[in-house]
Amino acid sequence: DGSLLASASNNRKVKLWDPTTVEEKGTLTGHSSAVVSVAFSPDSKTFATASHDKTVKLWDFSSGMLTEKGTLKGHSKWVTCVALNHDGSLLASASWDNTVKLWDPTTMEEKGTLKGHSKWVTCVALNHDGSLLASASWDNTVKLWDPTAMEEKDTLTGHSGEVNCVAFSPDGSLLASASDDRTVKLWDPTTMEEKGTLRGHTEDNPECKCKHRDDDGEKIYTHLFKVNHECPVRGHSSWVLSVAFSPD
Repeated sequence: DGSLLASASNNRKVKLWDPTTVEEKGTLTGHSSAVVSVAFSPDSKTFATASHDKTVKLWDFSSGMLTEKGTLKGHSKWVTCVALNHDGSLLASASWDNTVKLWDPTTMEEKGTLKGHSKWVTCVALNHDGSLLASASWDNTVKLWDPTAMEEKDTLTGHSGEVNCVAFSPDGSLLASASDDRTVKLWDPTTMEEKGTLRGHTEDNPECKCKHRDDDGEKIYTHLFKVNHECPVRGHSSWVLSVAFSPD
């Protein structure tokens, strides 16, 4: 609900903040290496942290007190990203061991391992109803998976550099991927087709509104780009590391 903000750090700590008052609410310690990713459950009472110590930790905030629920172990290299599904019943973790692992946050048991990437997996994302999982990798691809059947559905190719991040739109109708090739690509997760590439040009066009609105009215902004390339604005000059959709 936006009432809590978490920040992960190389100092092995996670800090919680009140985004309204900008006050610190607590500090979590327990990881033995850099913490690189945080994911909240829908009710914000449970959240997960991913670390270069090869583990995922689960934390409880339901009582207003910060307590560690447990540690998920299984990855053989750095854990790079963690994601929870829409009802908090499934957790996915990405790792430099080239895999994605699925976990039950309640029992803290491993449900399975998704294998297929040939290089480090840098990011995972689950769509709005948890029926589709996307993984980004330094093998220049994005893979789509059925997390229930634990099967690969397709591989999205098109980036010429390592893919660092993936994100679904709130309704799951779009998937965005960010890459070291300095572009963001938009995909249709249903047809697996590329819908457009957001890249920079050498001149600005002051007549462009630089906004894309899809059928249900959601706005998509990425460095003031429009999906159909009507807005030739200056682009990124180096790696694109992350993308995200706003809730509205």
